[in-house]
Amino acid sequence: MDSYGVTLLLVSTAFAGIYFLGLPNPYTLLELFVKFILLLGVATFFIQNGASWLKKWQQSKRNSENSDIDPNKYESKERRYKEKIQEEHLKKTESYKTRILIPREEKKEKMKEEEFLRFQGPAWKGEGHELGGSQQSRDGTSEDAARNRILPENINQDAAERARQKINQRRKKHTIELPEEPEEENPNCTTVCLRTPLGLKQRRFDRENTIQNVLDYMTSLGFSQRHYTVSTSYPRQSLQEQRETTLAEMGFYSKIVLNVEEIE
Repeated sequence: MDSYGVTLLLVSTAFAGIYFLGLPNPYTLLELFVKFILLLGVATFFIQNGASWLKKWQQSKRNSENSDIDPNKYESKERRYKEKIQEEHLKKTESYKTRILIPREEKKEKMKEEEFLRFQGPAWKGEGHELGGSQQSRDGTSEDAARNRILPENINQDAAERARQKINQRRKKHTIELPEEPEEENPNCTTVCLRTPLGLKQRRFDRENTIQNVLDYMTSLGFSQRHYTVSTSYPRQSLQEQRETTLAEMGFYSKIVLNVEEIE
């Protein structure tokens, strides 16, 4: 109801009272008006302050209930829940490495070893055919060459052994050594979060560390640098070519999230 309706209702009520009850005494009318003003003031006071009093009472009651709760109980429960989630992530990581990553790496190493052995074996097998000229004109030269040519009996075993030694040297060539993890309060500390297929992994680095250190951390999680790399989210940029660039030069300061992607 708007103000016009309220005014009309009050005027109608006043005229109806005068019509049925007669014109009241001015003193009586003044007394009623004063009582109405006092009653209105008291009602306004309680309306304005009653809500705040009610809120304070509810807040004090809630605080008293919370004071009876043991905070250590919820902290221990939260800690157990976090440990459970961490254990599940570790189990998933180990399962993924055992079922997929390790067999894939072994298969690729075996294929490379077979290919290497195929090229390192004897260069010629079977019977040869002379090109051009007659057989009689070169009999003496061929017989002399056959007598002078001495091939080792175990040439295939020697080639295989050399191939295995080269593969083992290549495997041991790069040893992953992660830099020391700085404290959170260190102003040069940068938290790097890696979004992997197994979930979000994070570690603290110094701003003077390079992208290569981040790639080494990715490798320690089970993602080989020969098949995976890291890239920024937006704008999308692969960091495969910025291995020697520091985190500060890349503009990574307090915290950065990078995606672990398979190399195309």
